[in-house]
Amino acid sequence: MFMEYNEEPKRHSDEELGNEPEIDDSERFSFLQEKIKDKPINKRRVMGKLLGIAVCGIILGVFTSVGFAMARPWAERVFHRGPDPVTIQPEEDEYNEYDEPEPPPEEEVPQVVDLDIYSYRQLNRALNSVANEASRSVVEVMGIQGDENWIRENFGQASSVAGVIFADNGQDLLILTSSRILRDAENLYITFADGQSYEGALHRRDENLGIAIIRVPKESISEATWNQIDVIETGNSNAVAQGDTIIALGNPFGYYSGRIFGTVSSTRNSVTIADGEYALLATDITGNSQGTGILVSISGQLVGLIHQEVLEGESRNQINGLAISRLTGRLTLLLNGDSVPYIGIEGVDVTEDISREQNMPRGVYVKGIEPGSPAMDAGIRNGDIITEVNGVEITSLSTYSSTLKDIPVGTQITVIVQRGGAEGYVEVSISLVVGRRE
Repeated sequence: MFMEYNEEPKRHSDEELGNEPEIDDSERFSFLQEKIKDKPINKRRVMGKLLGIAVCGIILGVFTSVGFAMARPWAERVFHRGPDPVTIQPEEDEYNEYDEPEPPPEEEVPQVVDLDIYSYRQLNRALNSVANEASRSVVEVMGIQGDENWIRENFGQASSVAGVIFADNGQDLLILTSSRILRDAENLYITFADGQSYEGALHRRDENLGIAIIRVPKESISEATWNQIDVIETGNSNAVAQGDTIIALGNPFGYYSGRIFGTVSSTRNSVTIADGEYALLATDITGNSQGTGILVSISGQLVGLIHQEVLEGESRNQINGLAISRLTGRLTLLLNGDSVPYIGIEGVDVTEDISREQNMPRGVYVKGIEPGSPAMDAGIRNGDIITEVNGVEITSLSTYSSTLKDIPVGTQITVIVQRGGAEGYVEVSISLVVGRRE
């Protein structure tokens, strides 16, 4: 007989089997459950650090601002990449024949003032103060022939005219002067108010008006000179009246650094140059027939350009200035490196009265044509009456001049003229290319 015998398998512990006993995860990572306490914050120390950072920031900002301010003029002269556009104030550069005249101011009752020698001295000192300030903008432009190693006192090799610091385009100082100095000159030197001379170069010129713009690189000018010079402030010559006190500066007597006070004797005179008529400020000042320089108002503003070569006859012995407000349109072109448009006609107005009395078309009567000019090459004749330029009706020389100024050099345009004949006036259409005279 067999008997069943069931024996439960013996269980062995991990230690008996040589295995490590199992450890509960909570026990294994118990060290992560320990709390780490933050170090107490010292508010006083934190505030001190923040205050220190703020003070350092302020000091750094101050030094940065001062350094930038001191370096900015030098940096602008050295690193400026190109010239800035130049504009001239006031913006109204041309006289509009349709402008209504301003009503005369109300008359004031003059006050009686006792004057003596001290009053004259005070007046003279006040005028000299204005002249001194304006003279910071006046320069001498010398044209040198031959070797650049010239001696200033050797006037046999140098000629000079007066000029004025007219604009700053960010790259160069631009000097307005007479183009006469460019004749036979191999080198140009500009002497500023402090007596220092710097080499200049032609920027642009217009031989029709006889004026030129000379440029002097700003980076070449020393700080000492910068402290002694200024760009002239341009005034409104249309506001100048007969009897106003005027100051002539530059080279009005044939030598540089001349200065004289006078009176505006007339504002009604004008001079006709090809393609325009330009107003003059006539004075009672006797000067040199080759005089150059500027006319300054008692407020120190430039109102006239002394340019005796454009005058004729005895009037060249009296100092007269081209009214600056009638030139600003053309000067703006030259200052920005553009040429002044040129056709080459000398004309006079055919007014409404003349048109009616003489049975002539209204416009600009051609009384002269410049040799070799676009007008002559295109076939415009003396006696023609210009009535239209490039689609714009022409009723006066002022309208003609203003219209031409806005047409770029090299543009082909159509000029309509009325040409007289046996059977009266007939319309003739003439095509020409606007030129320049440099």
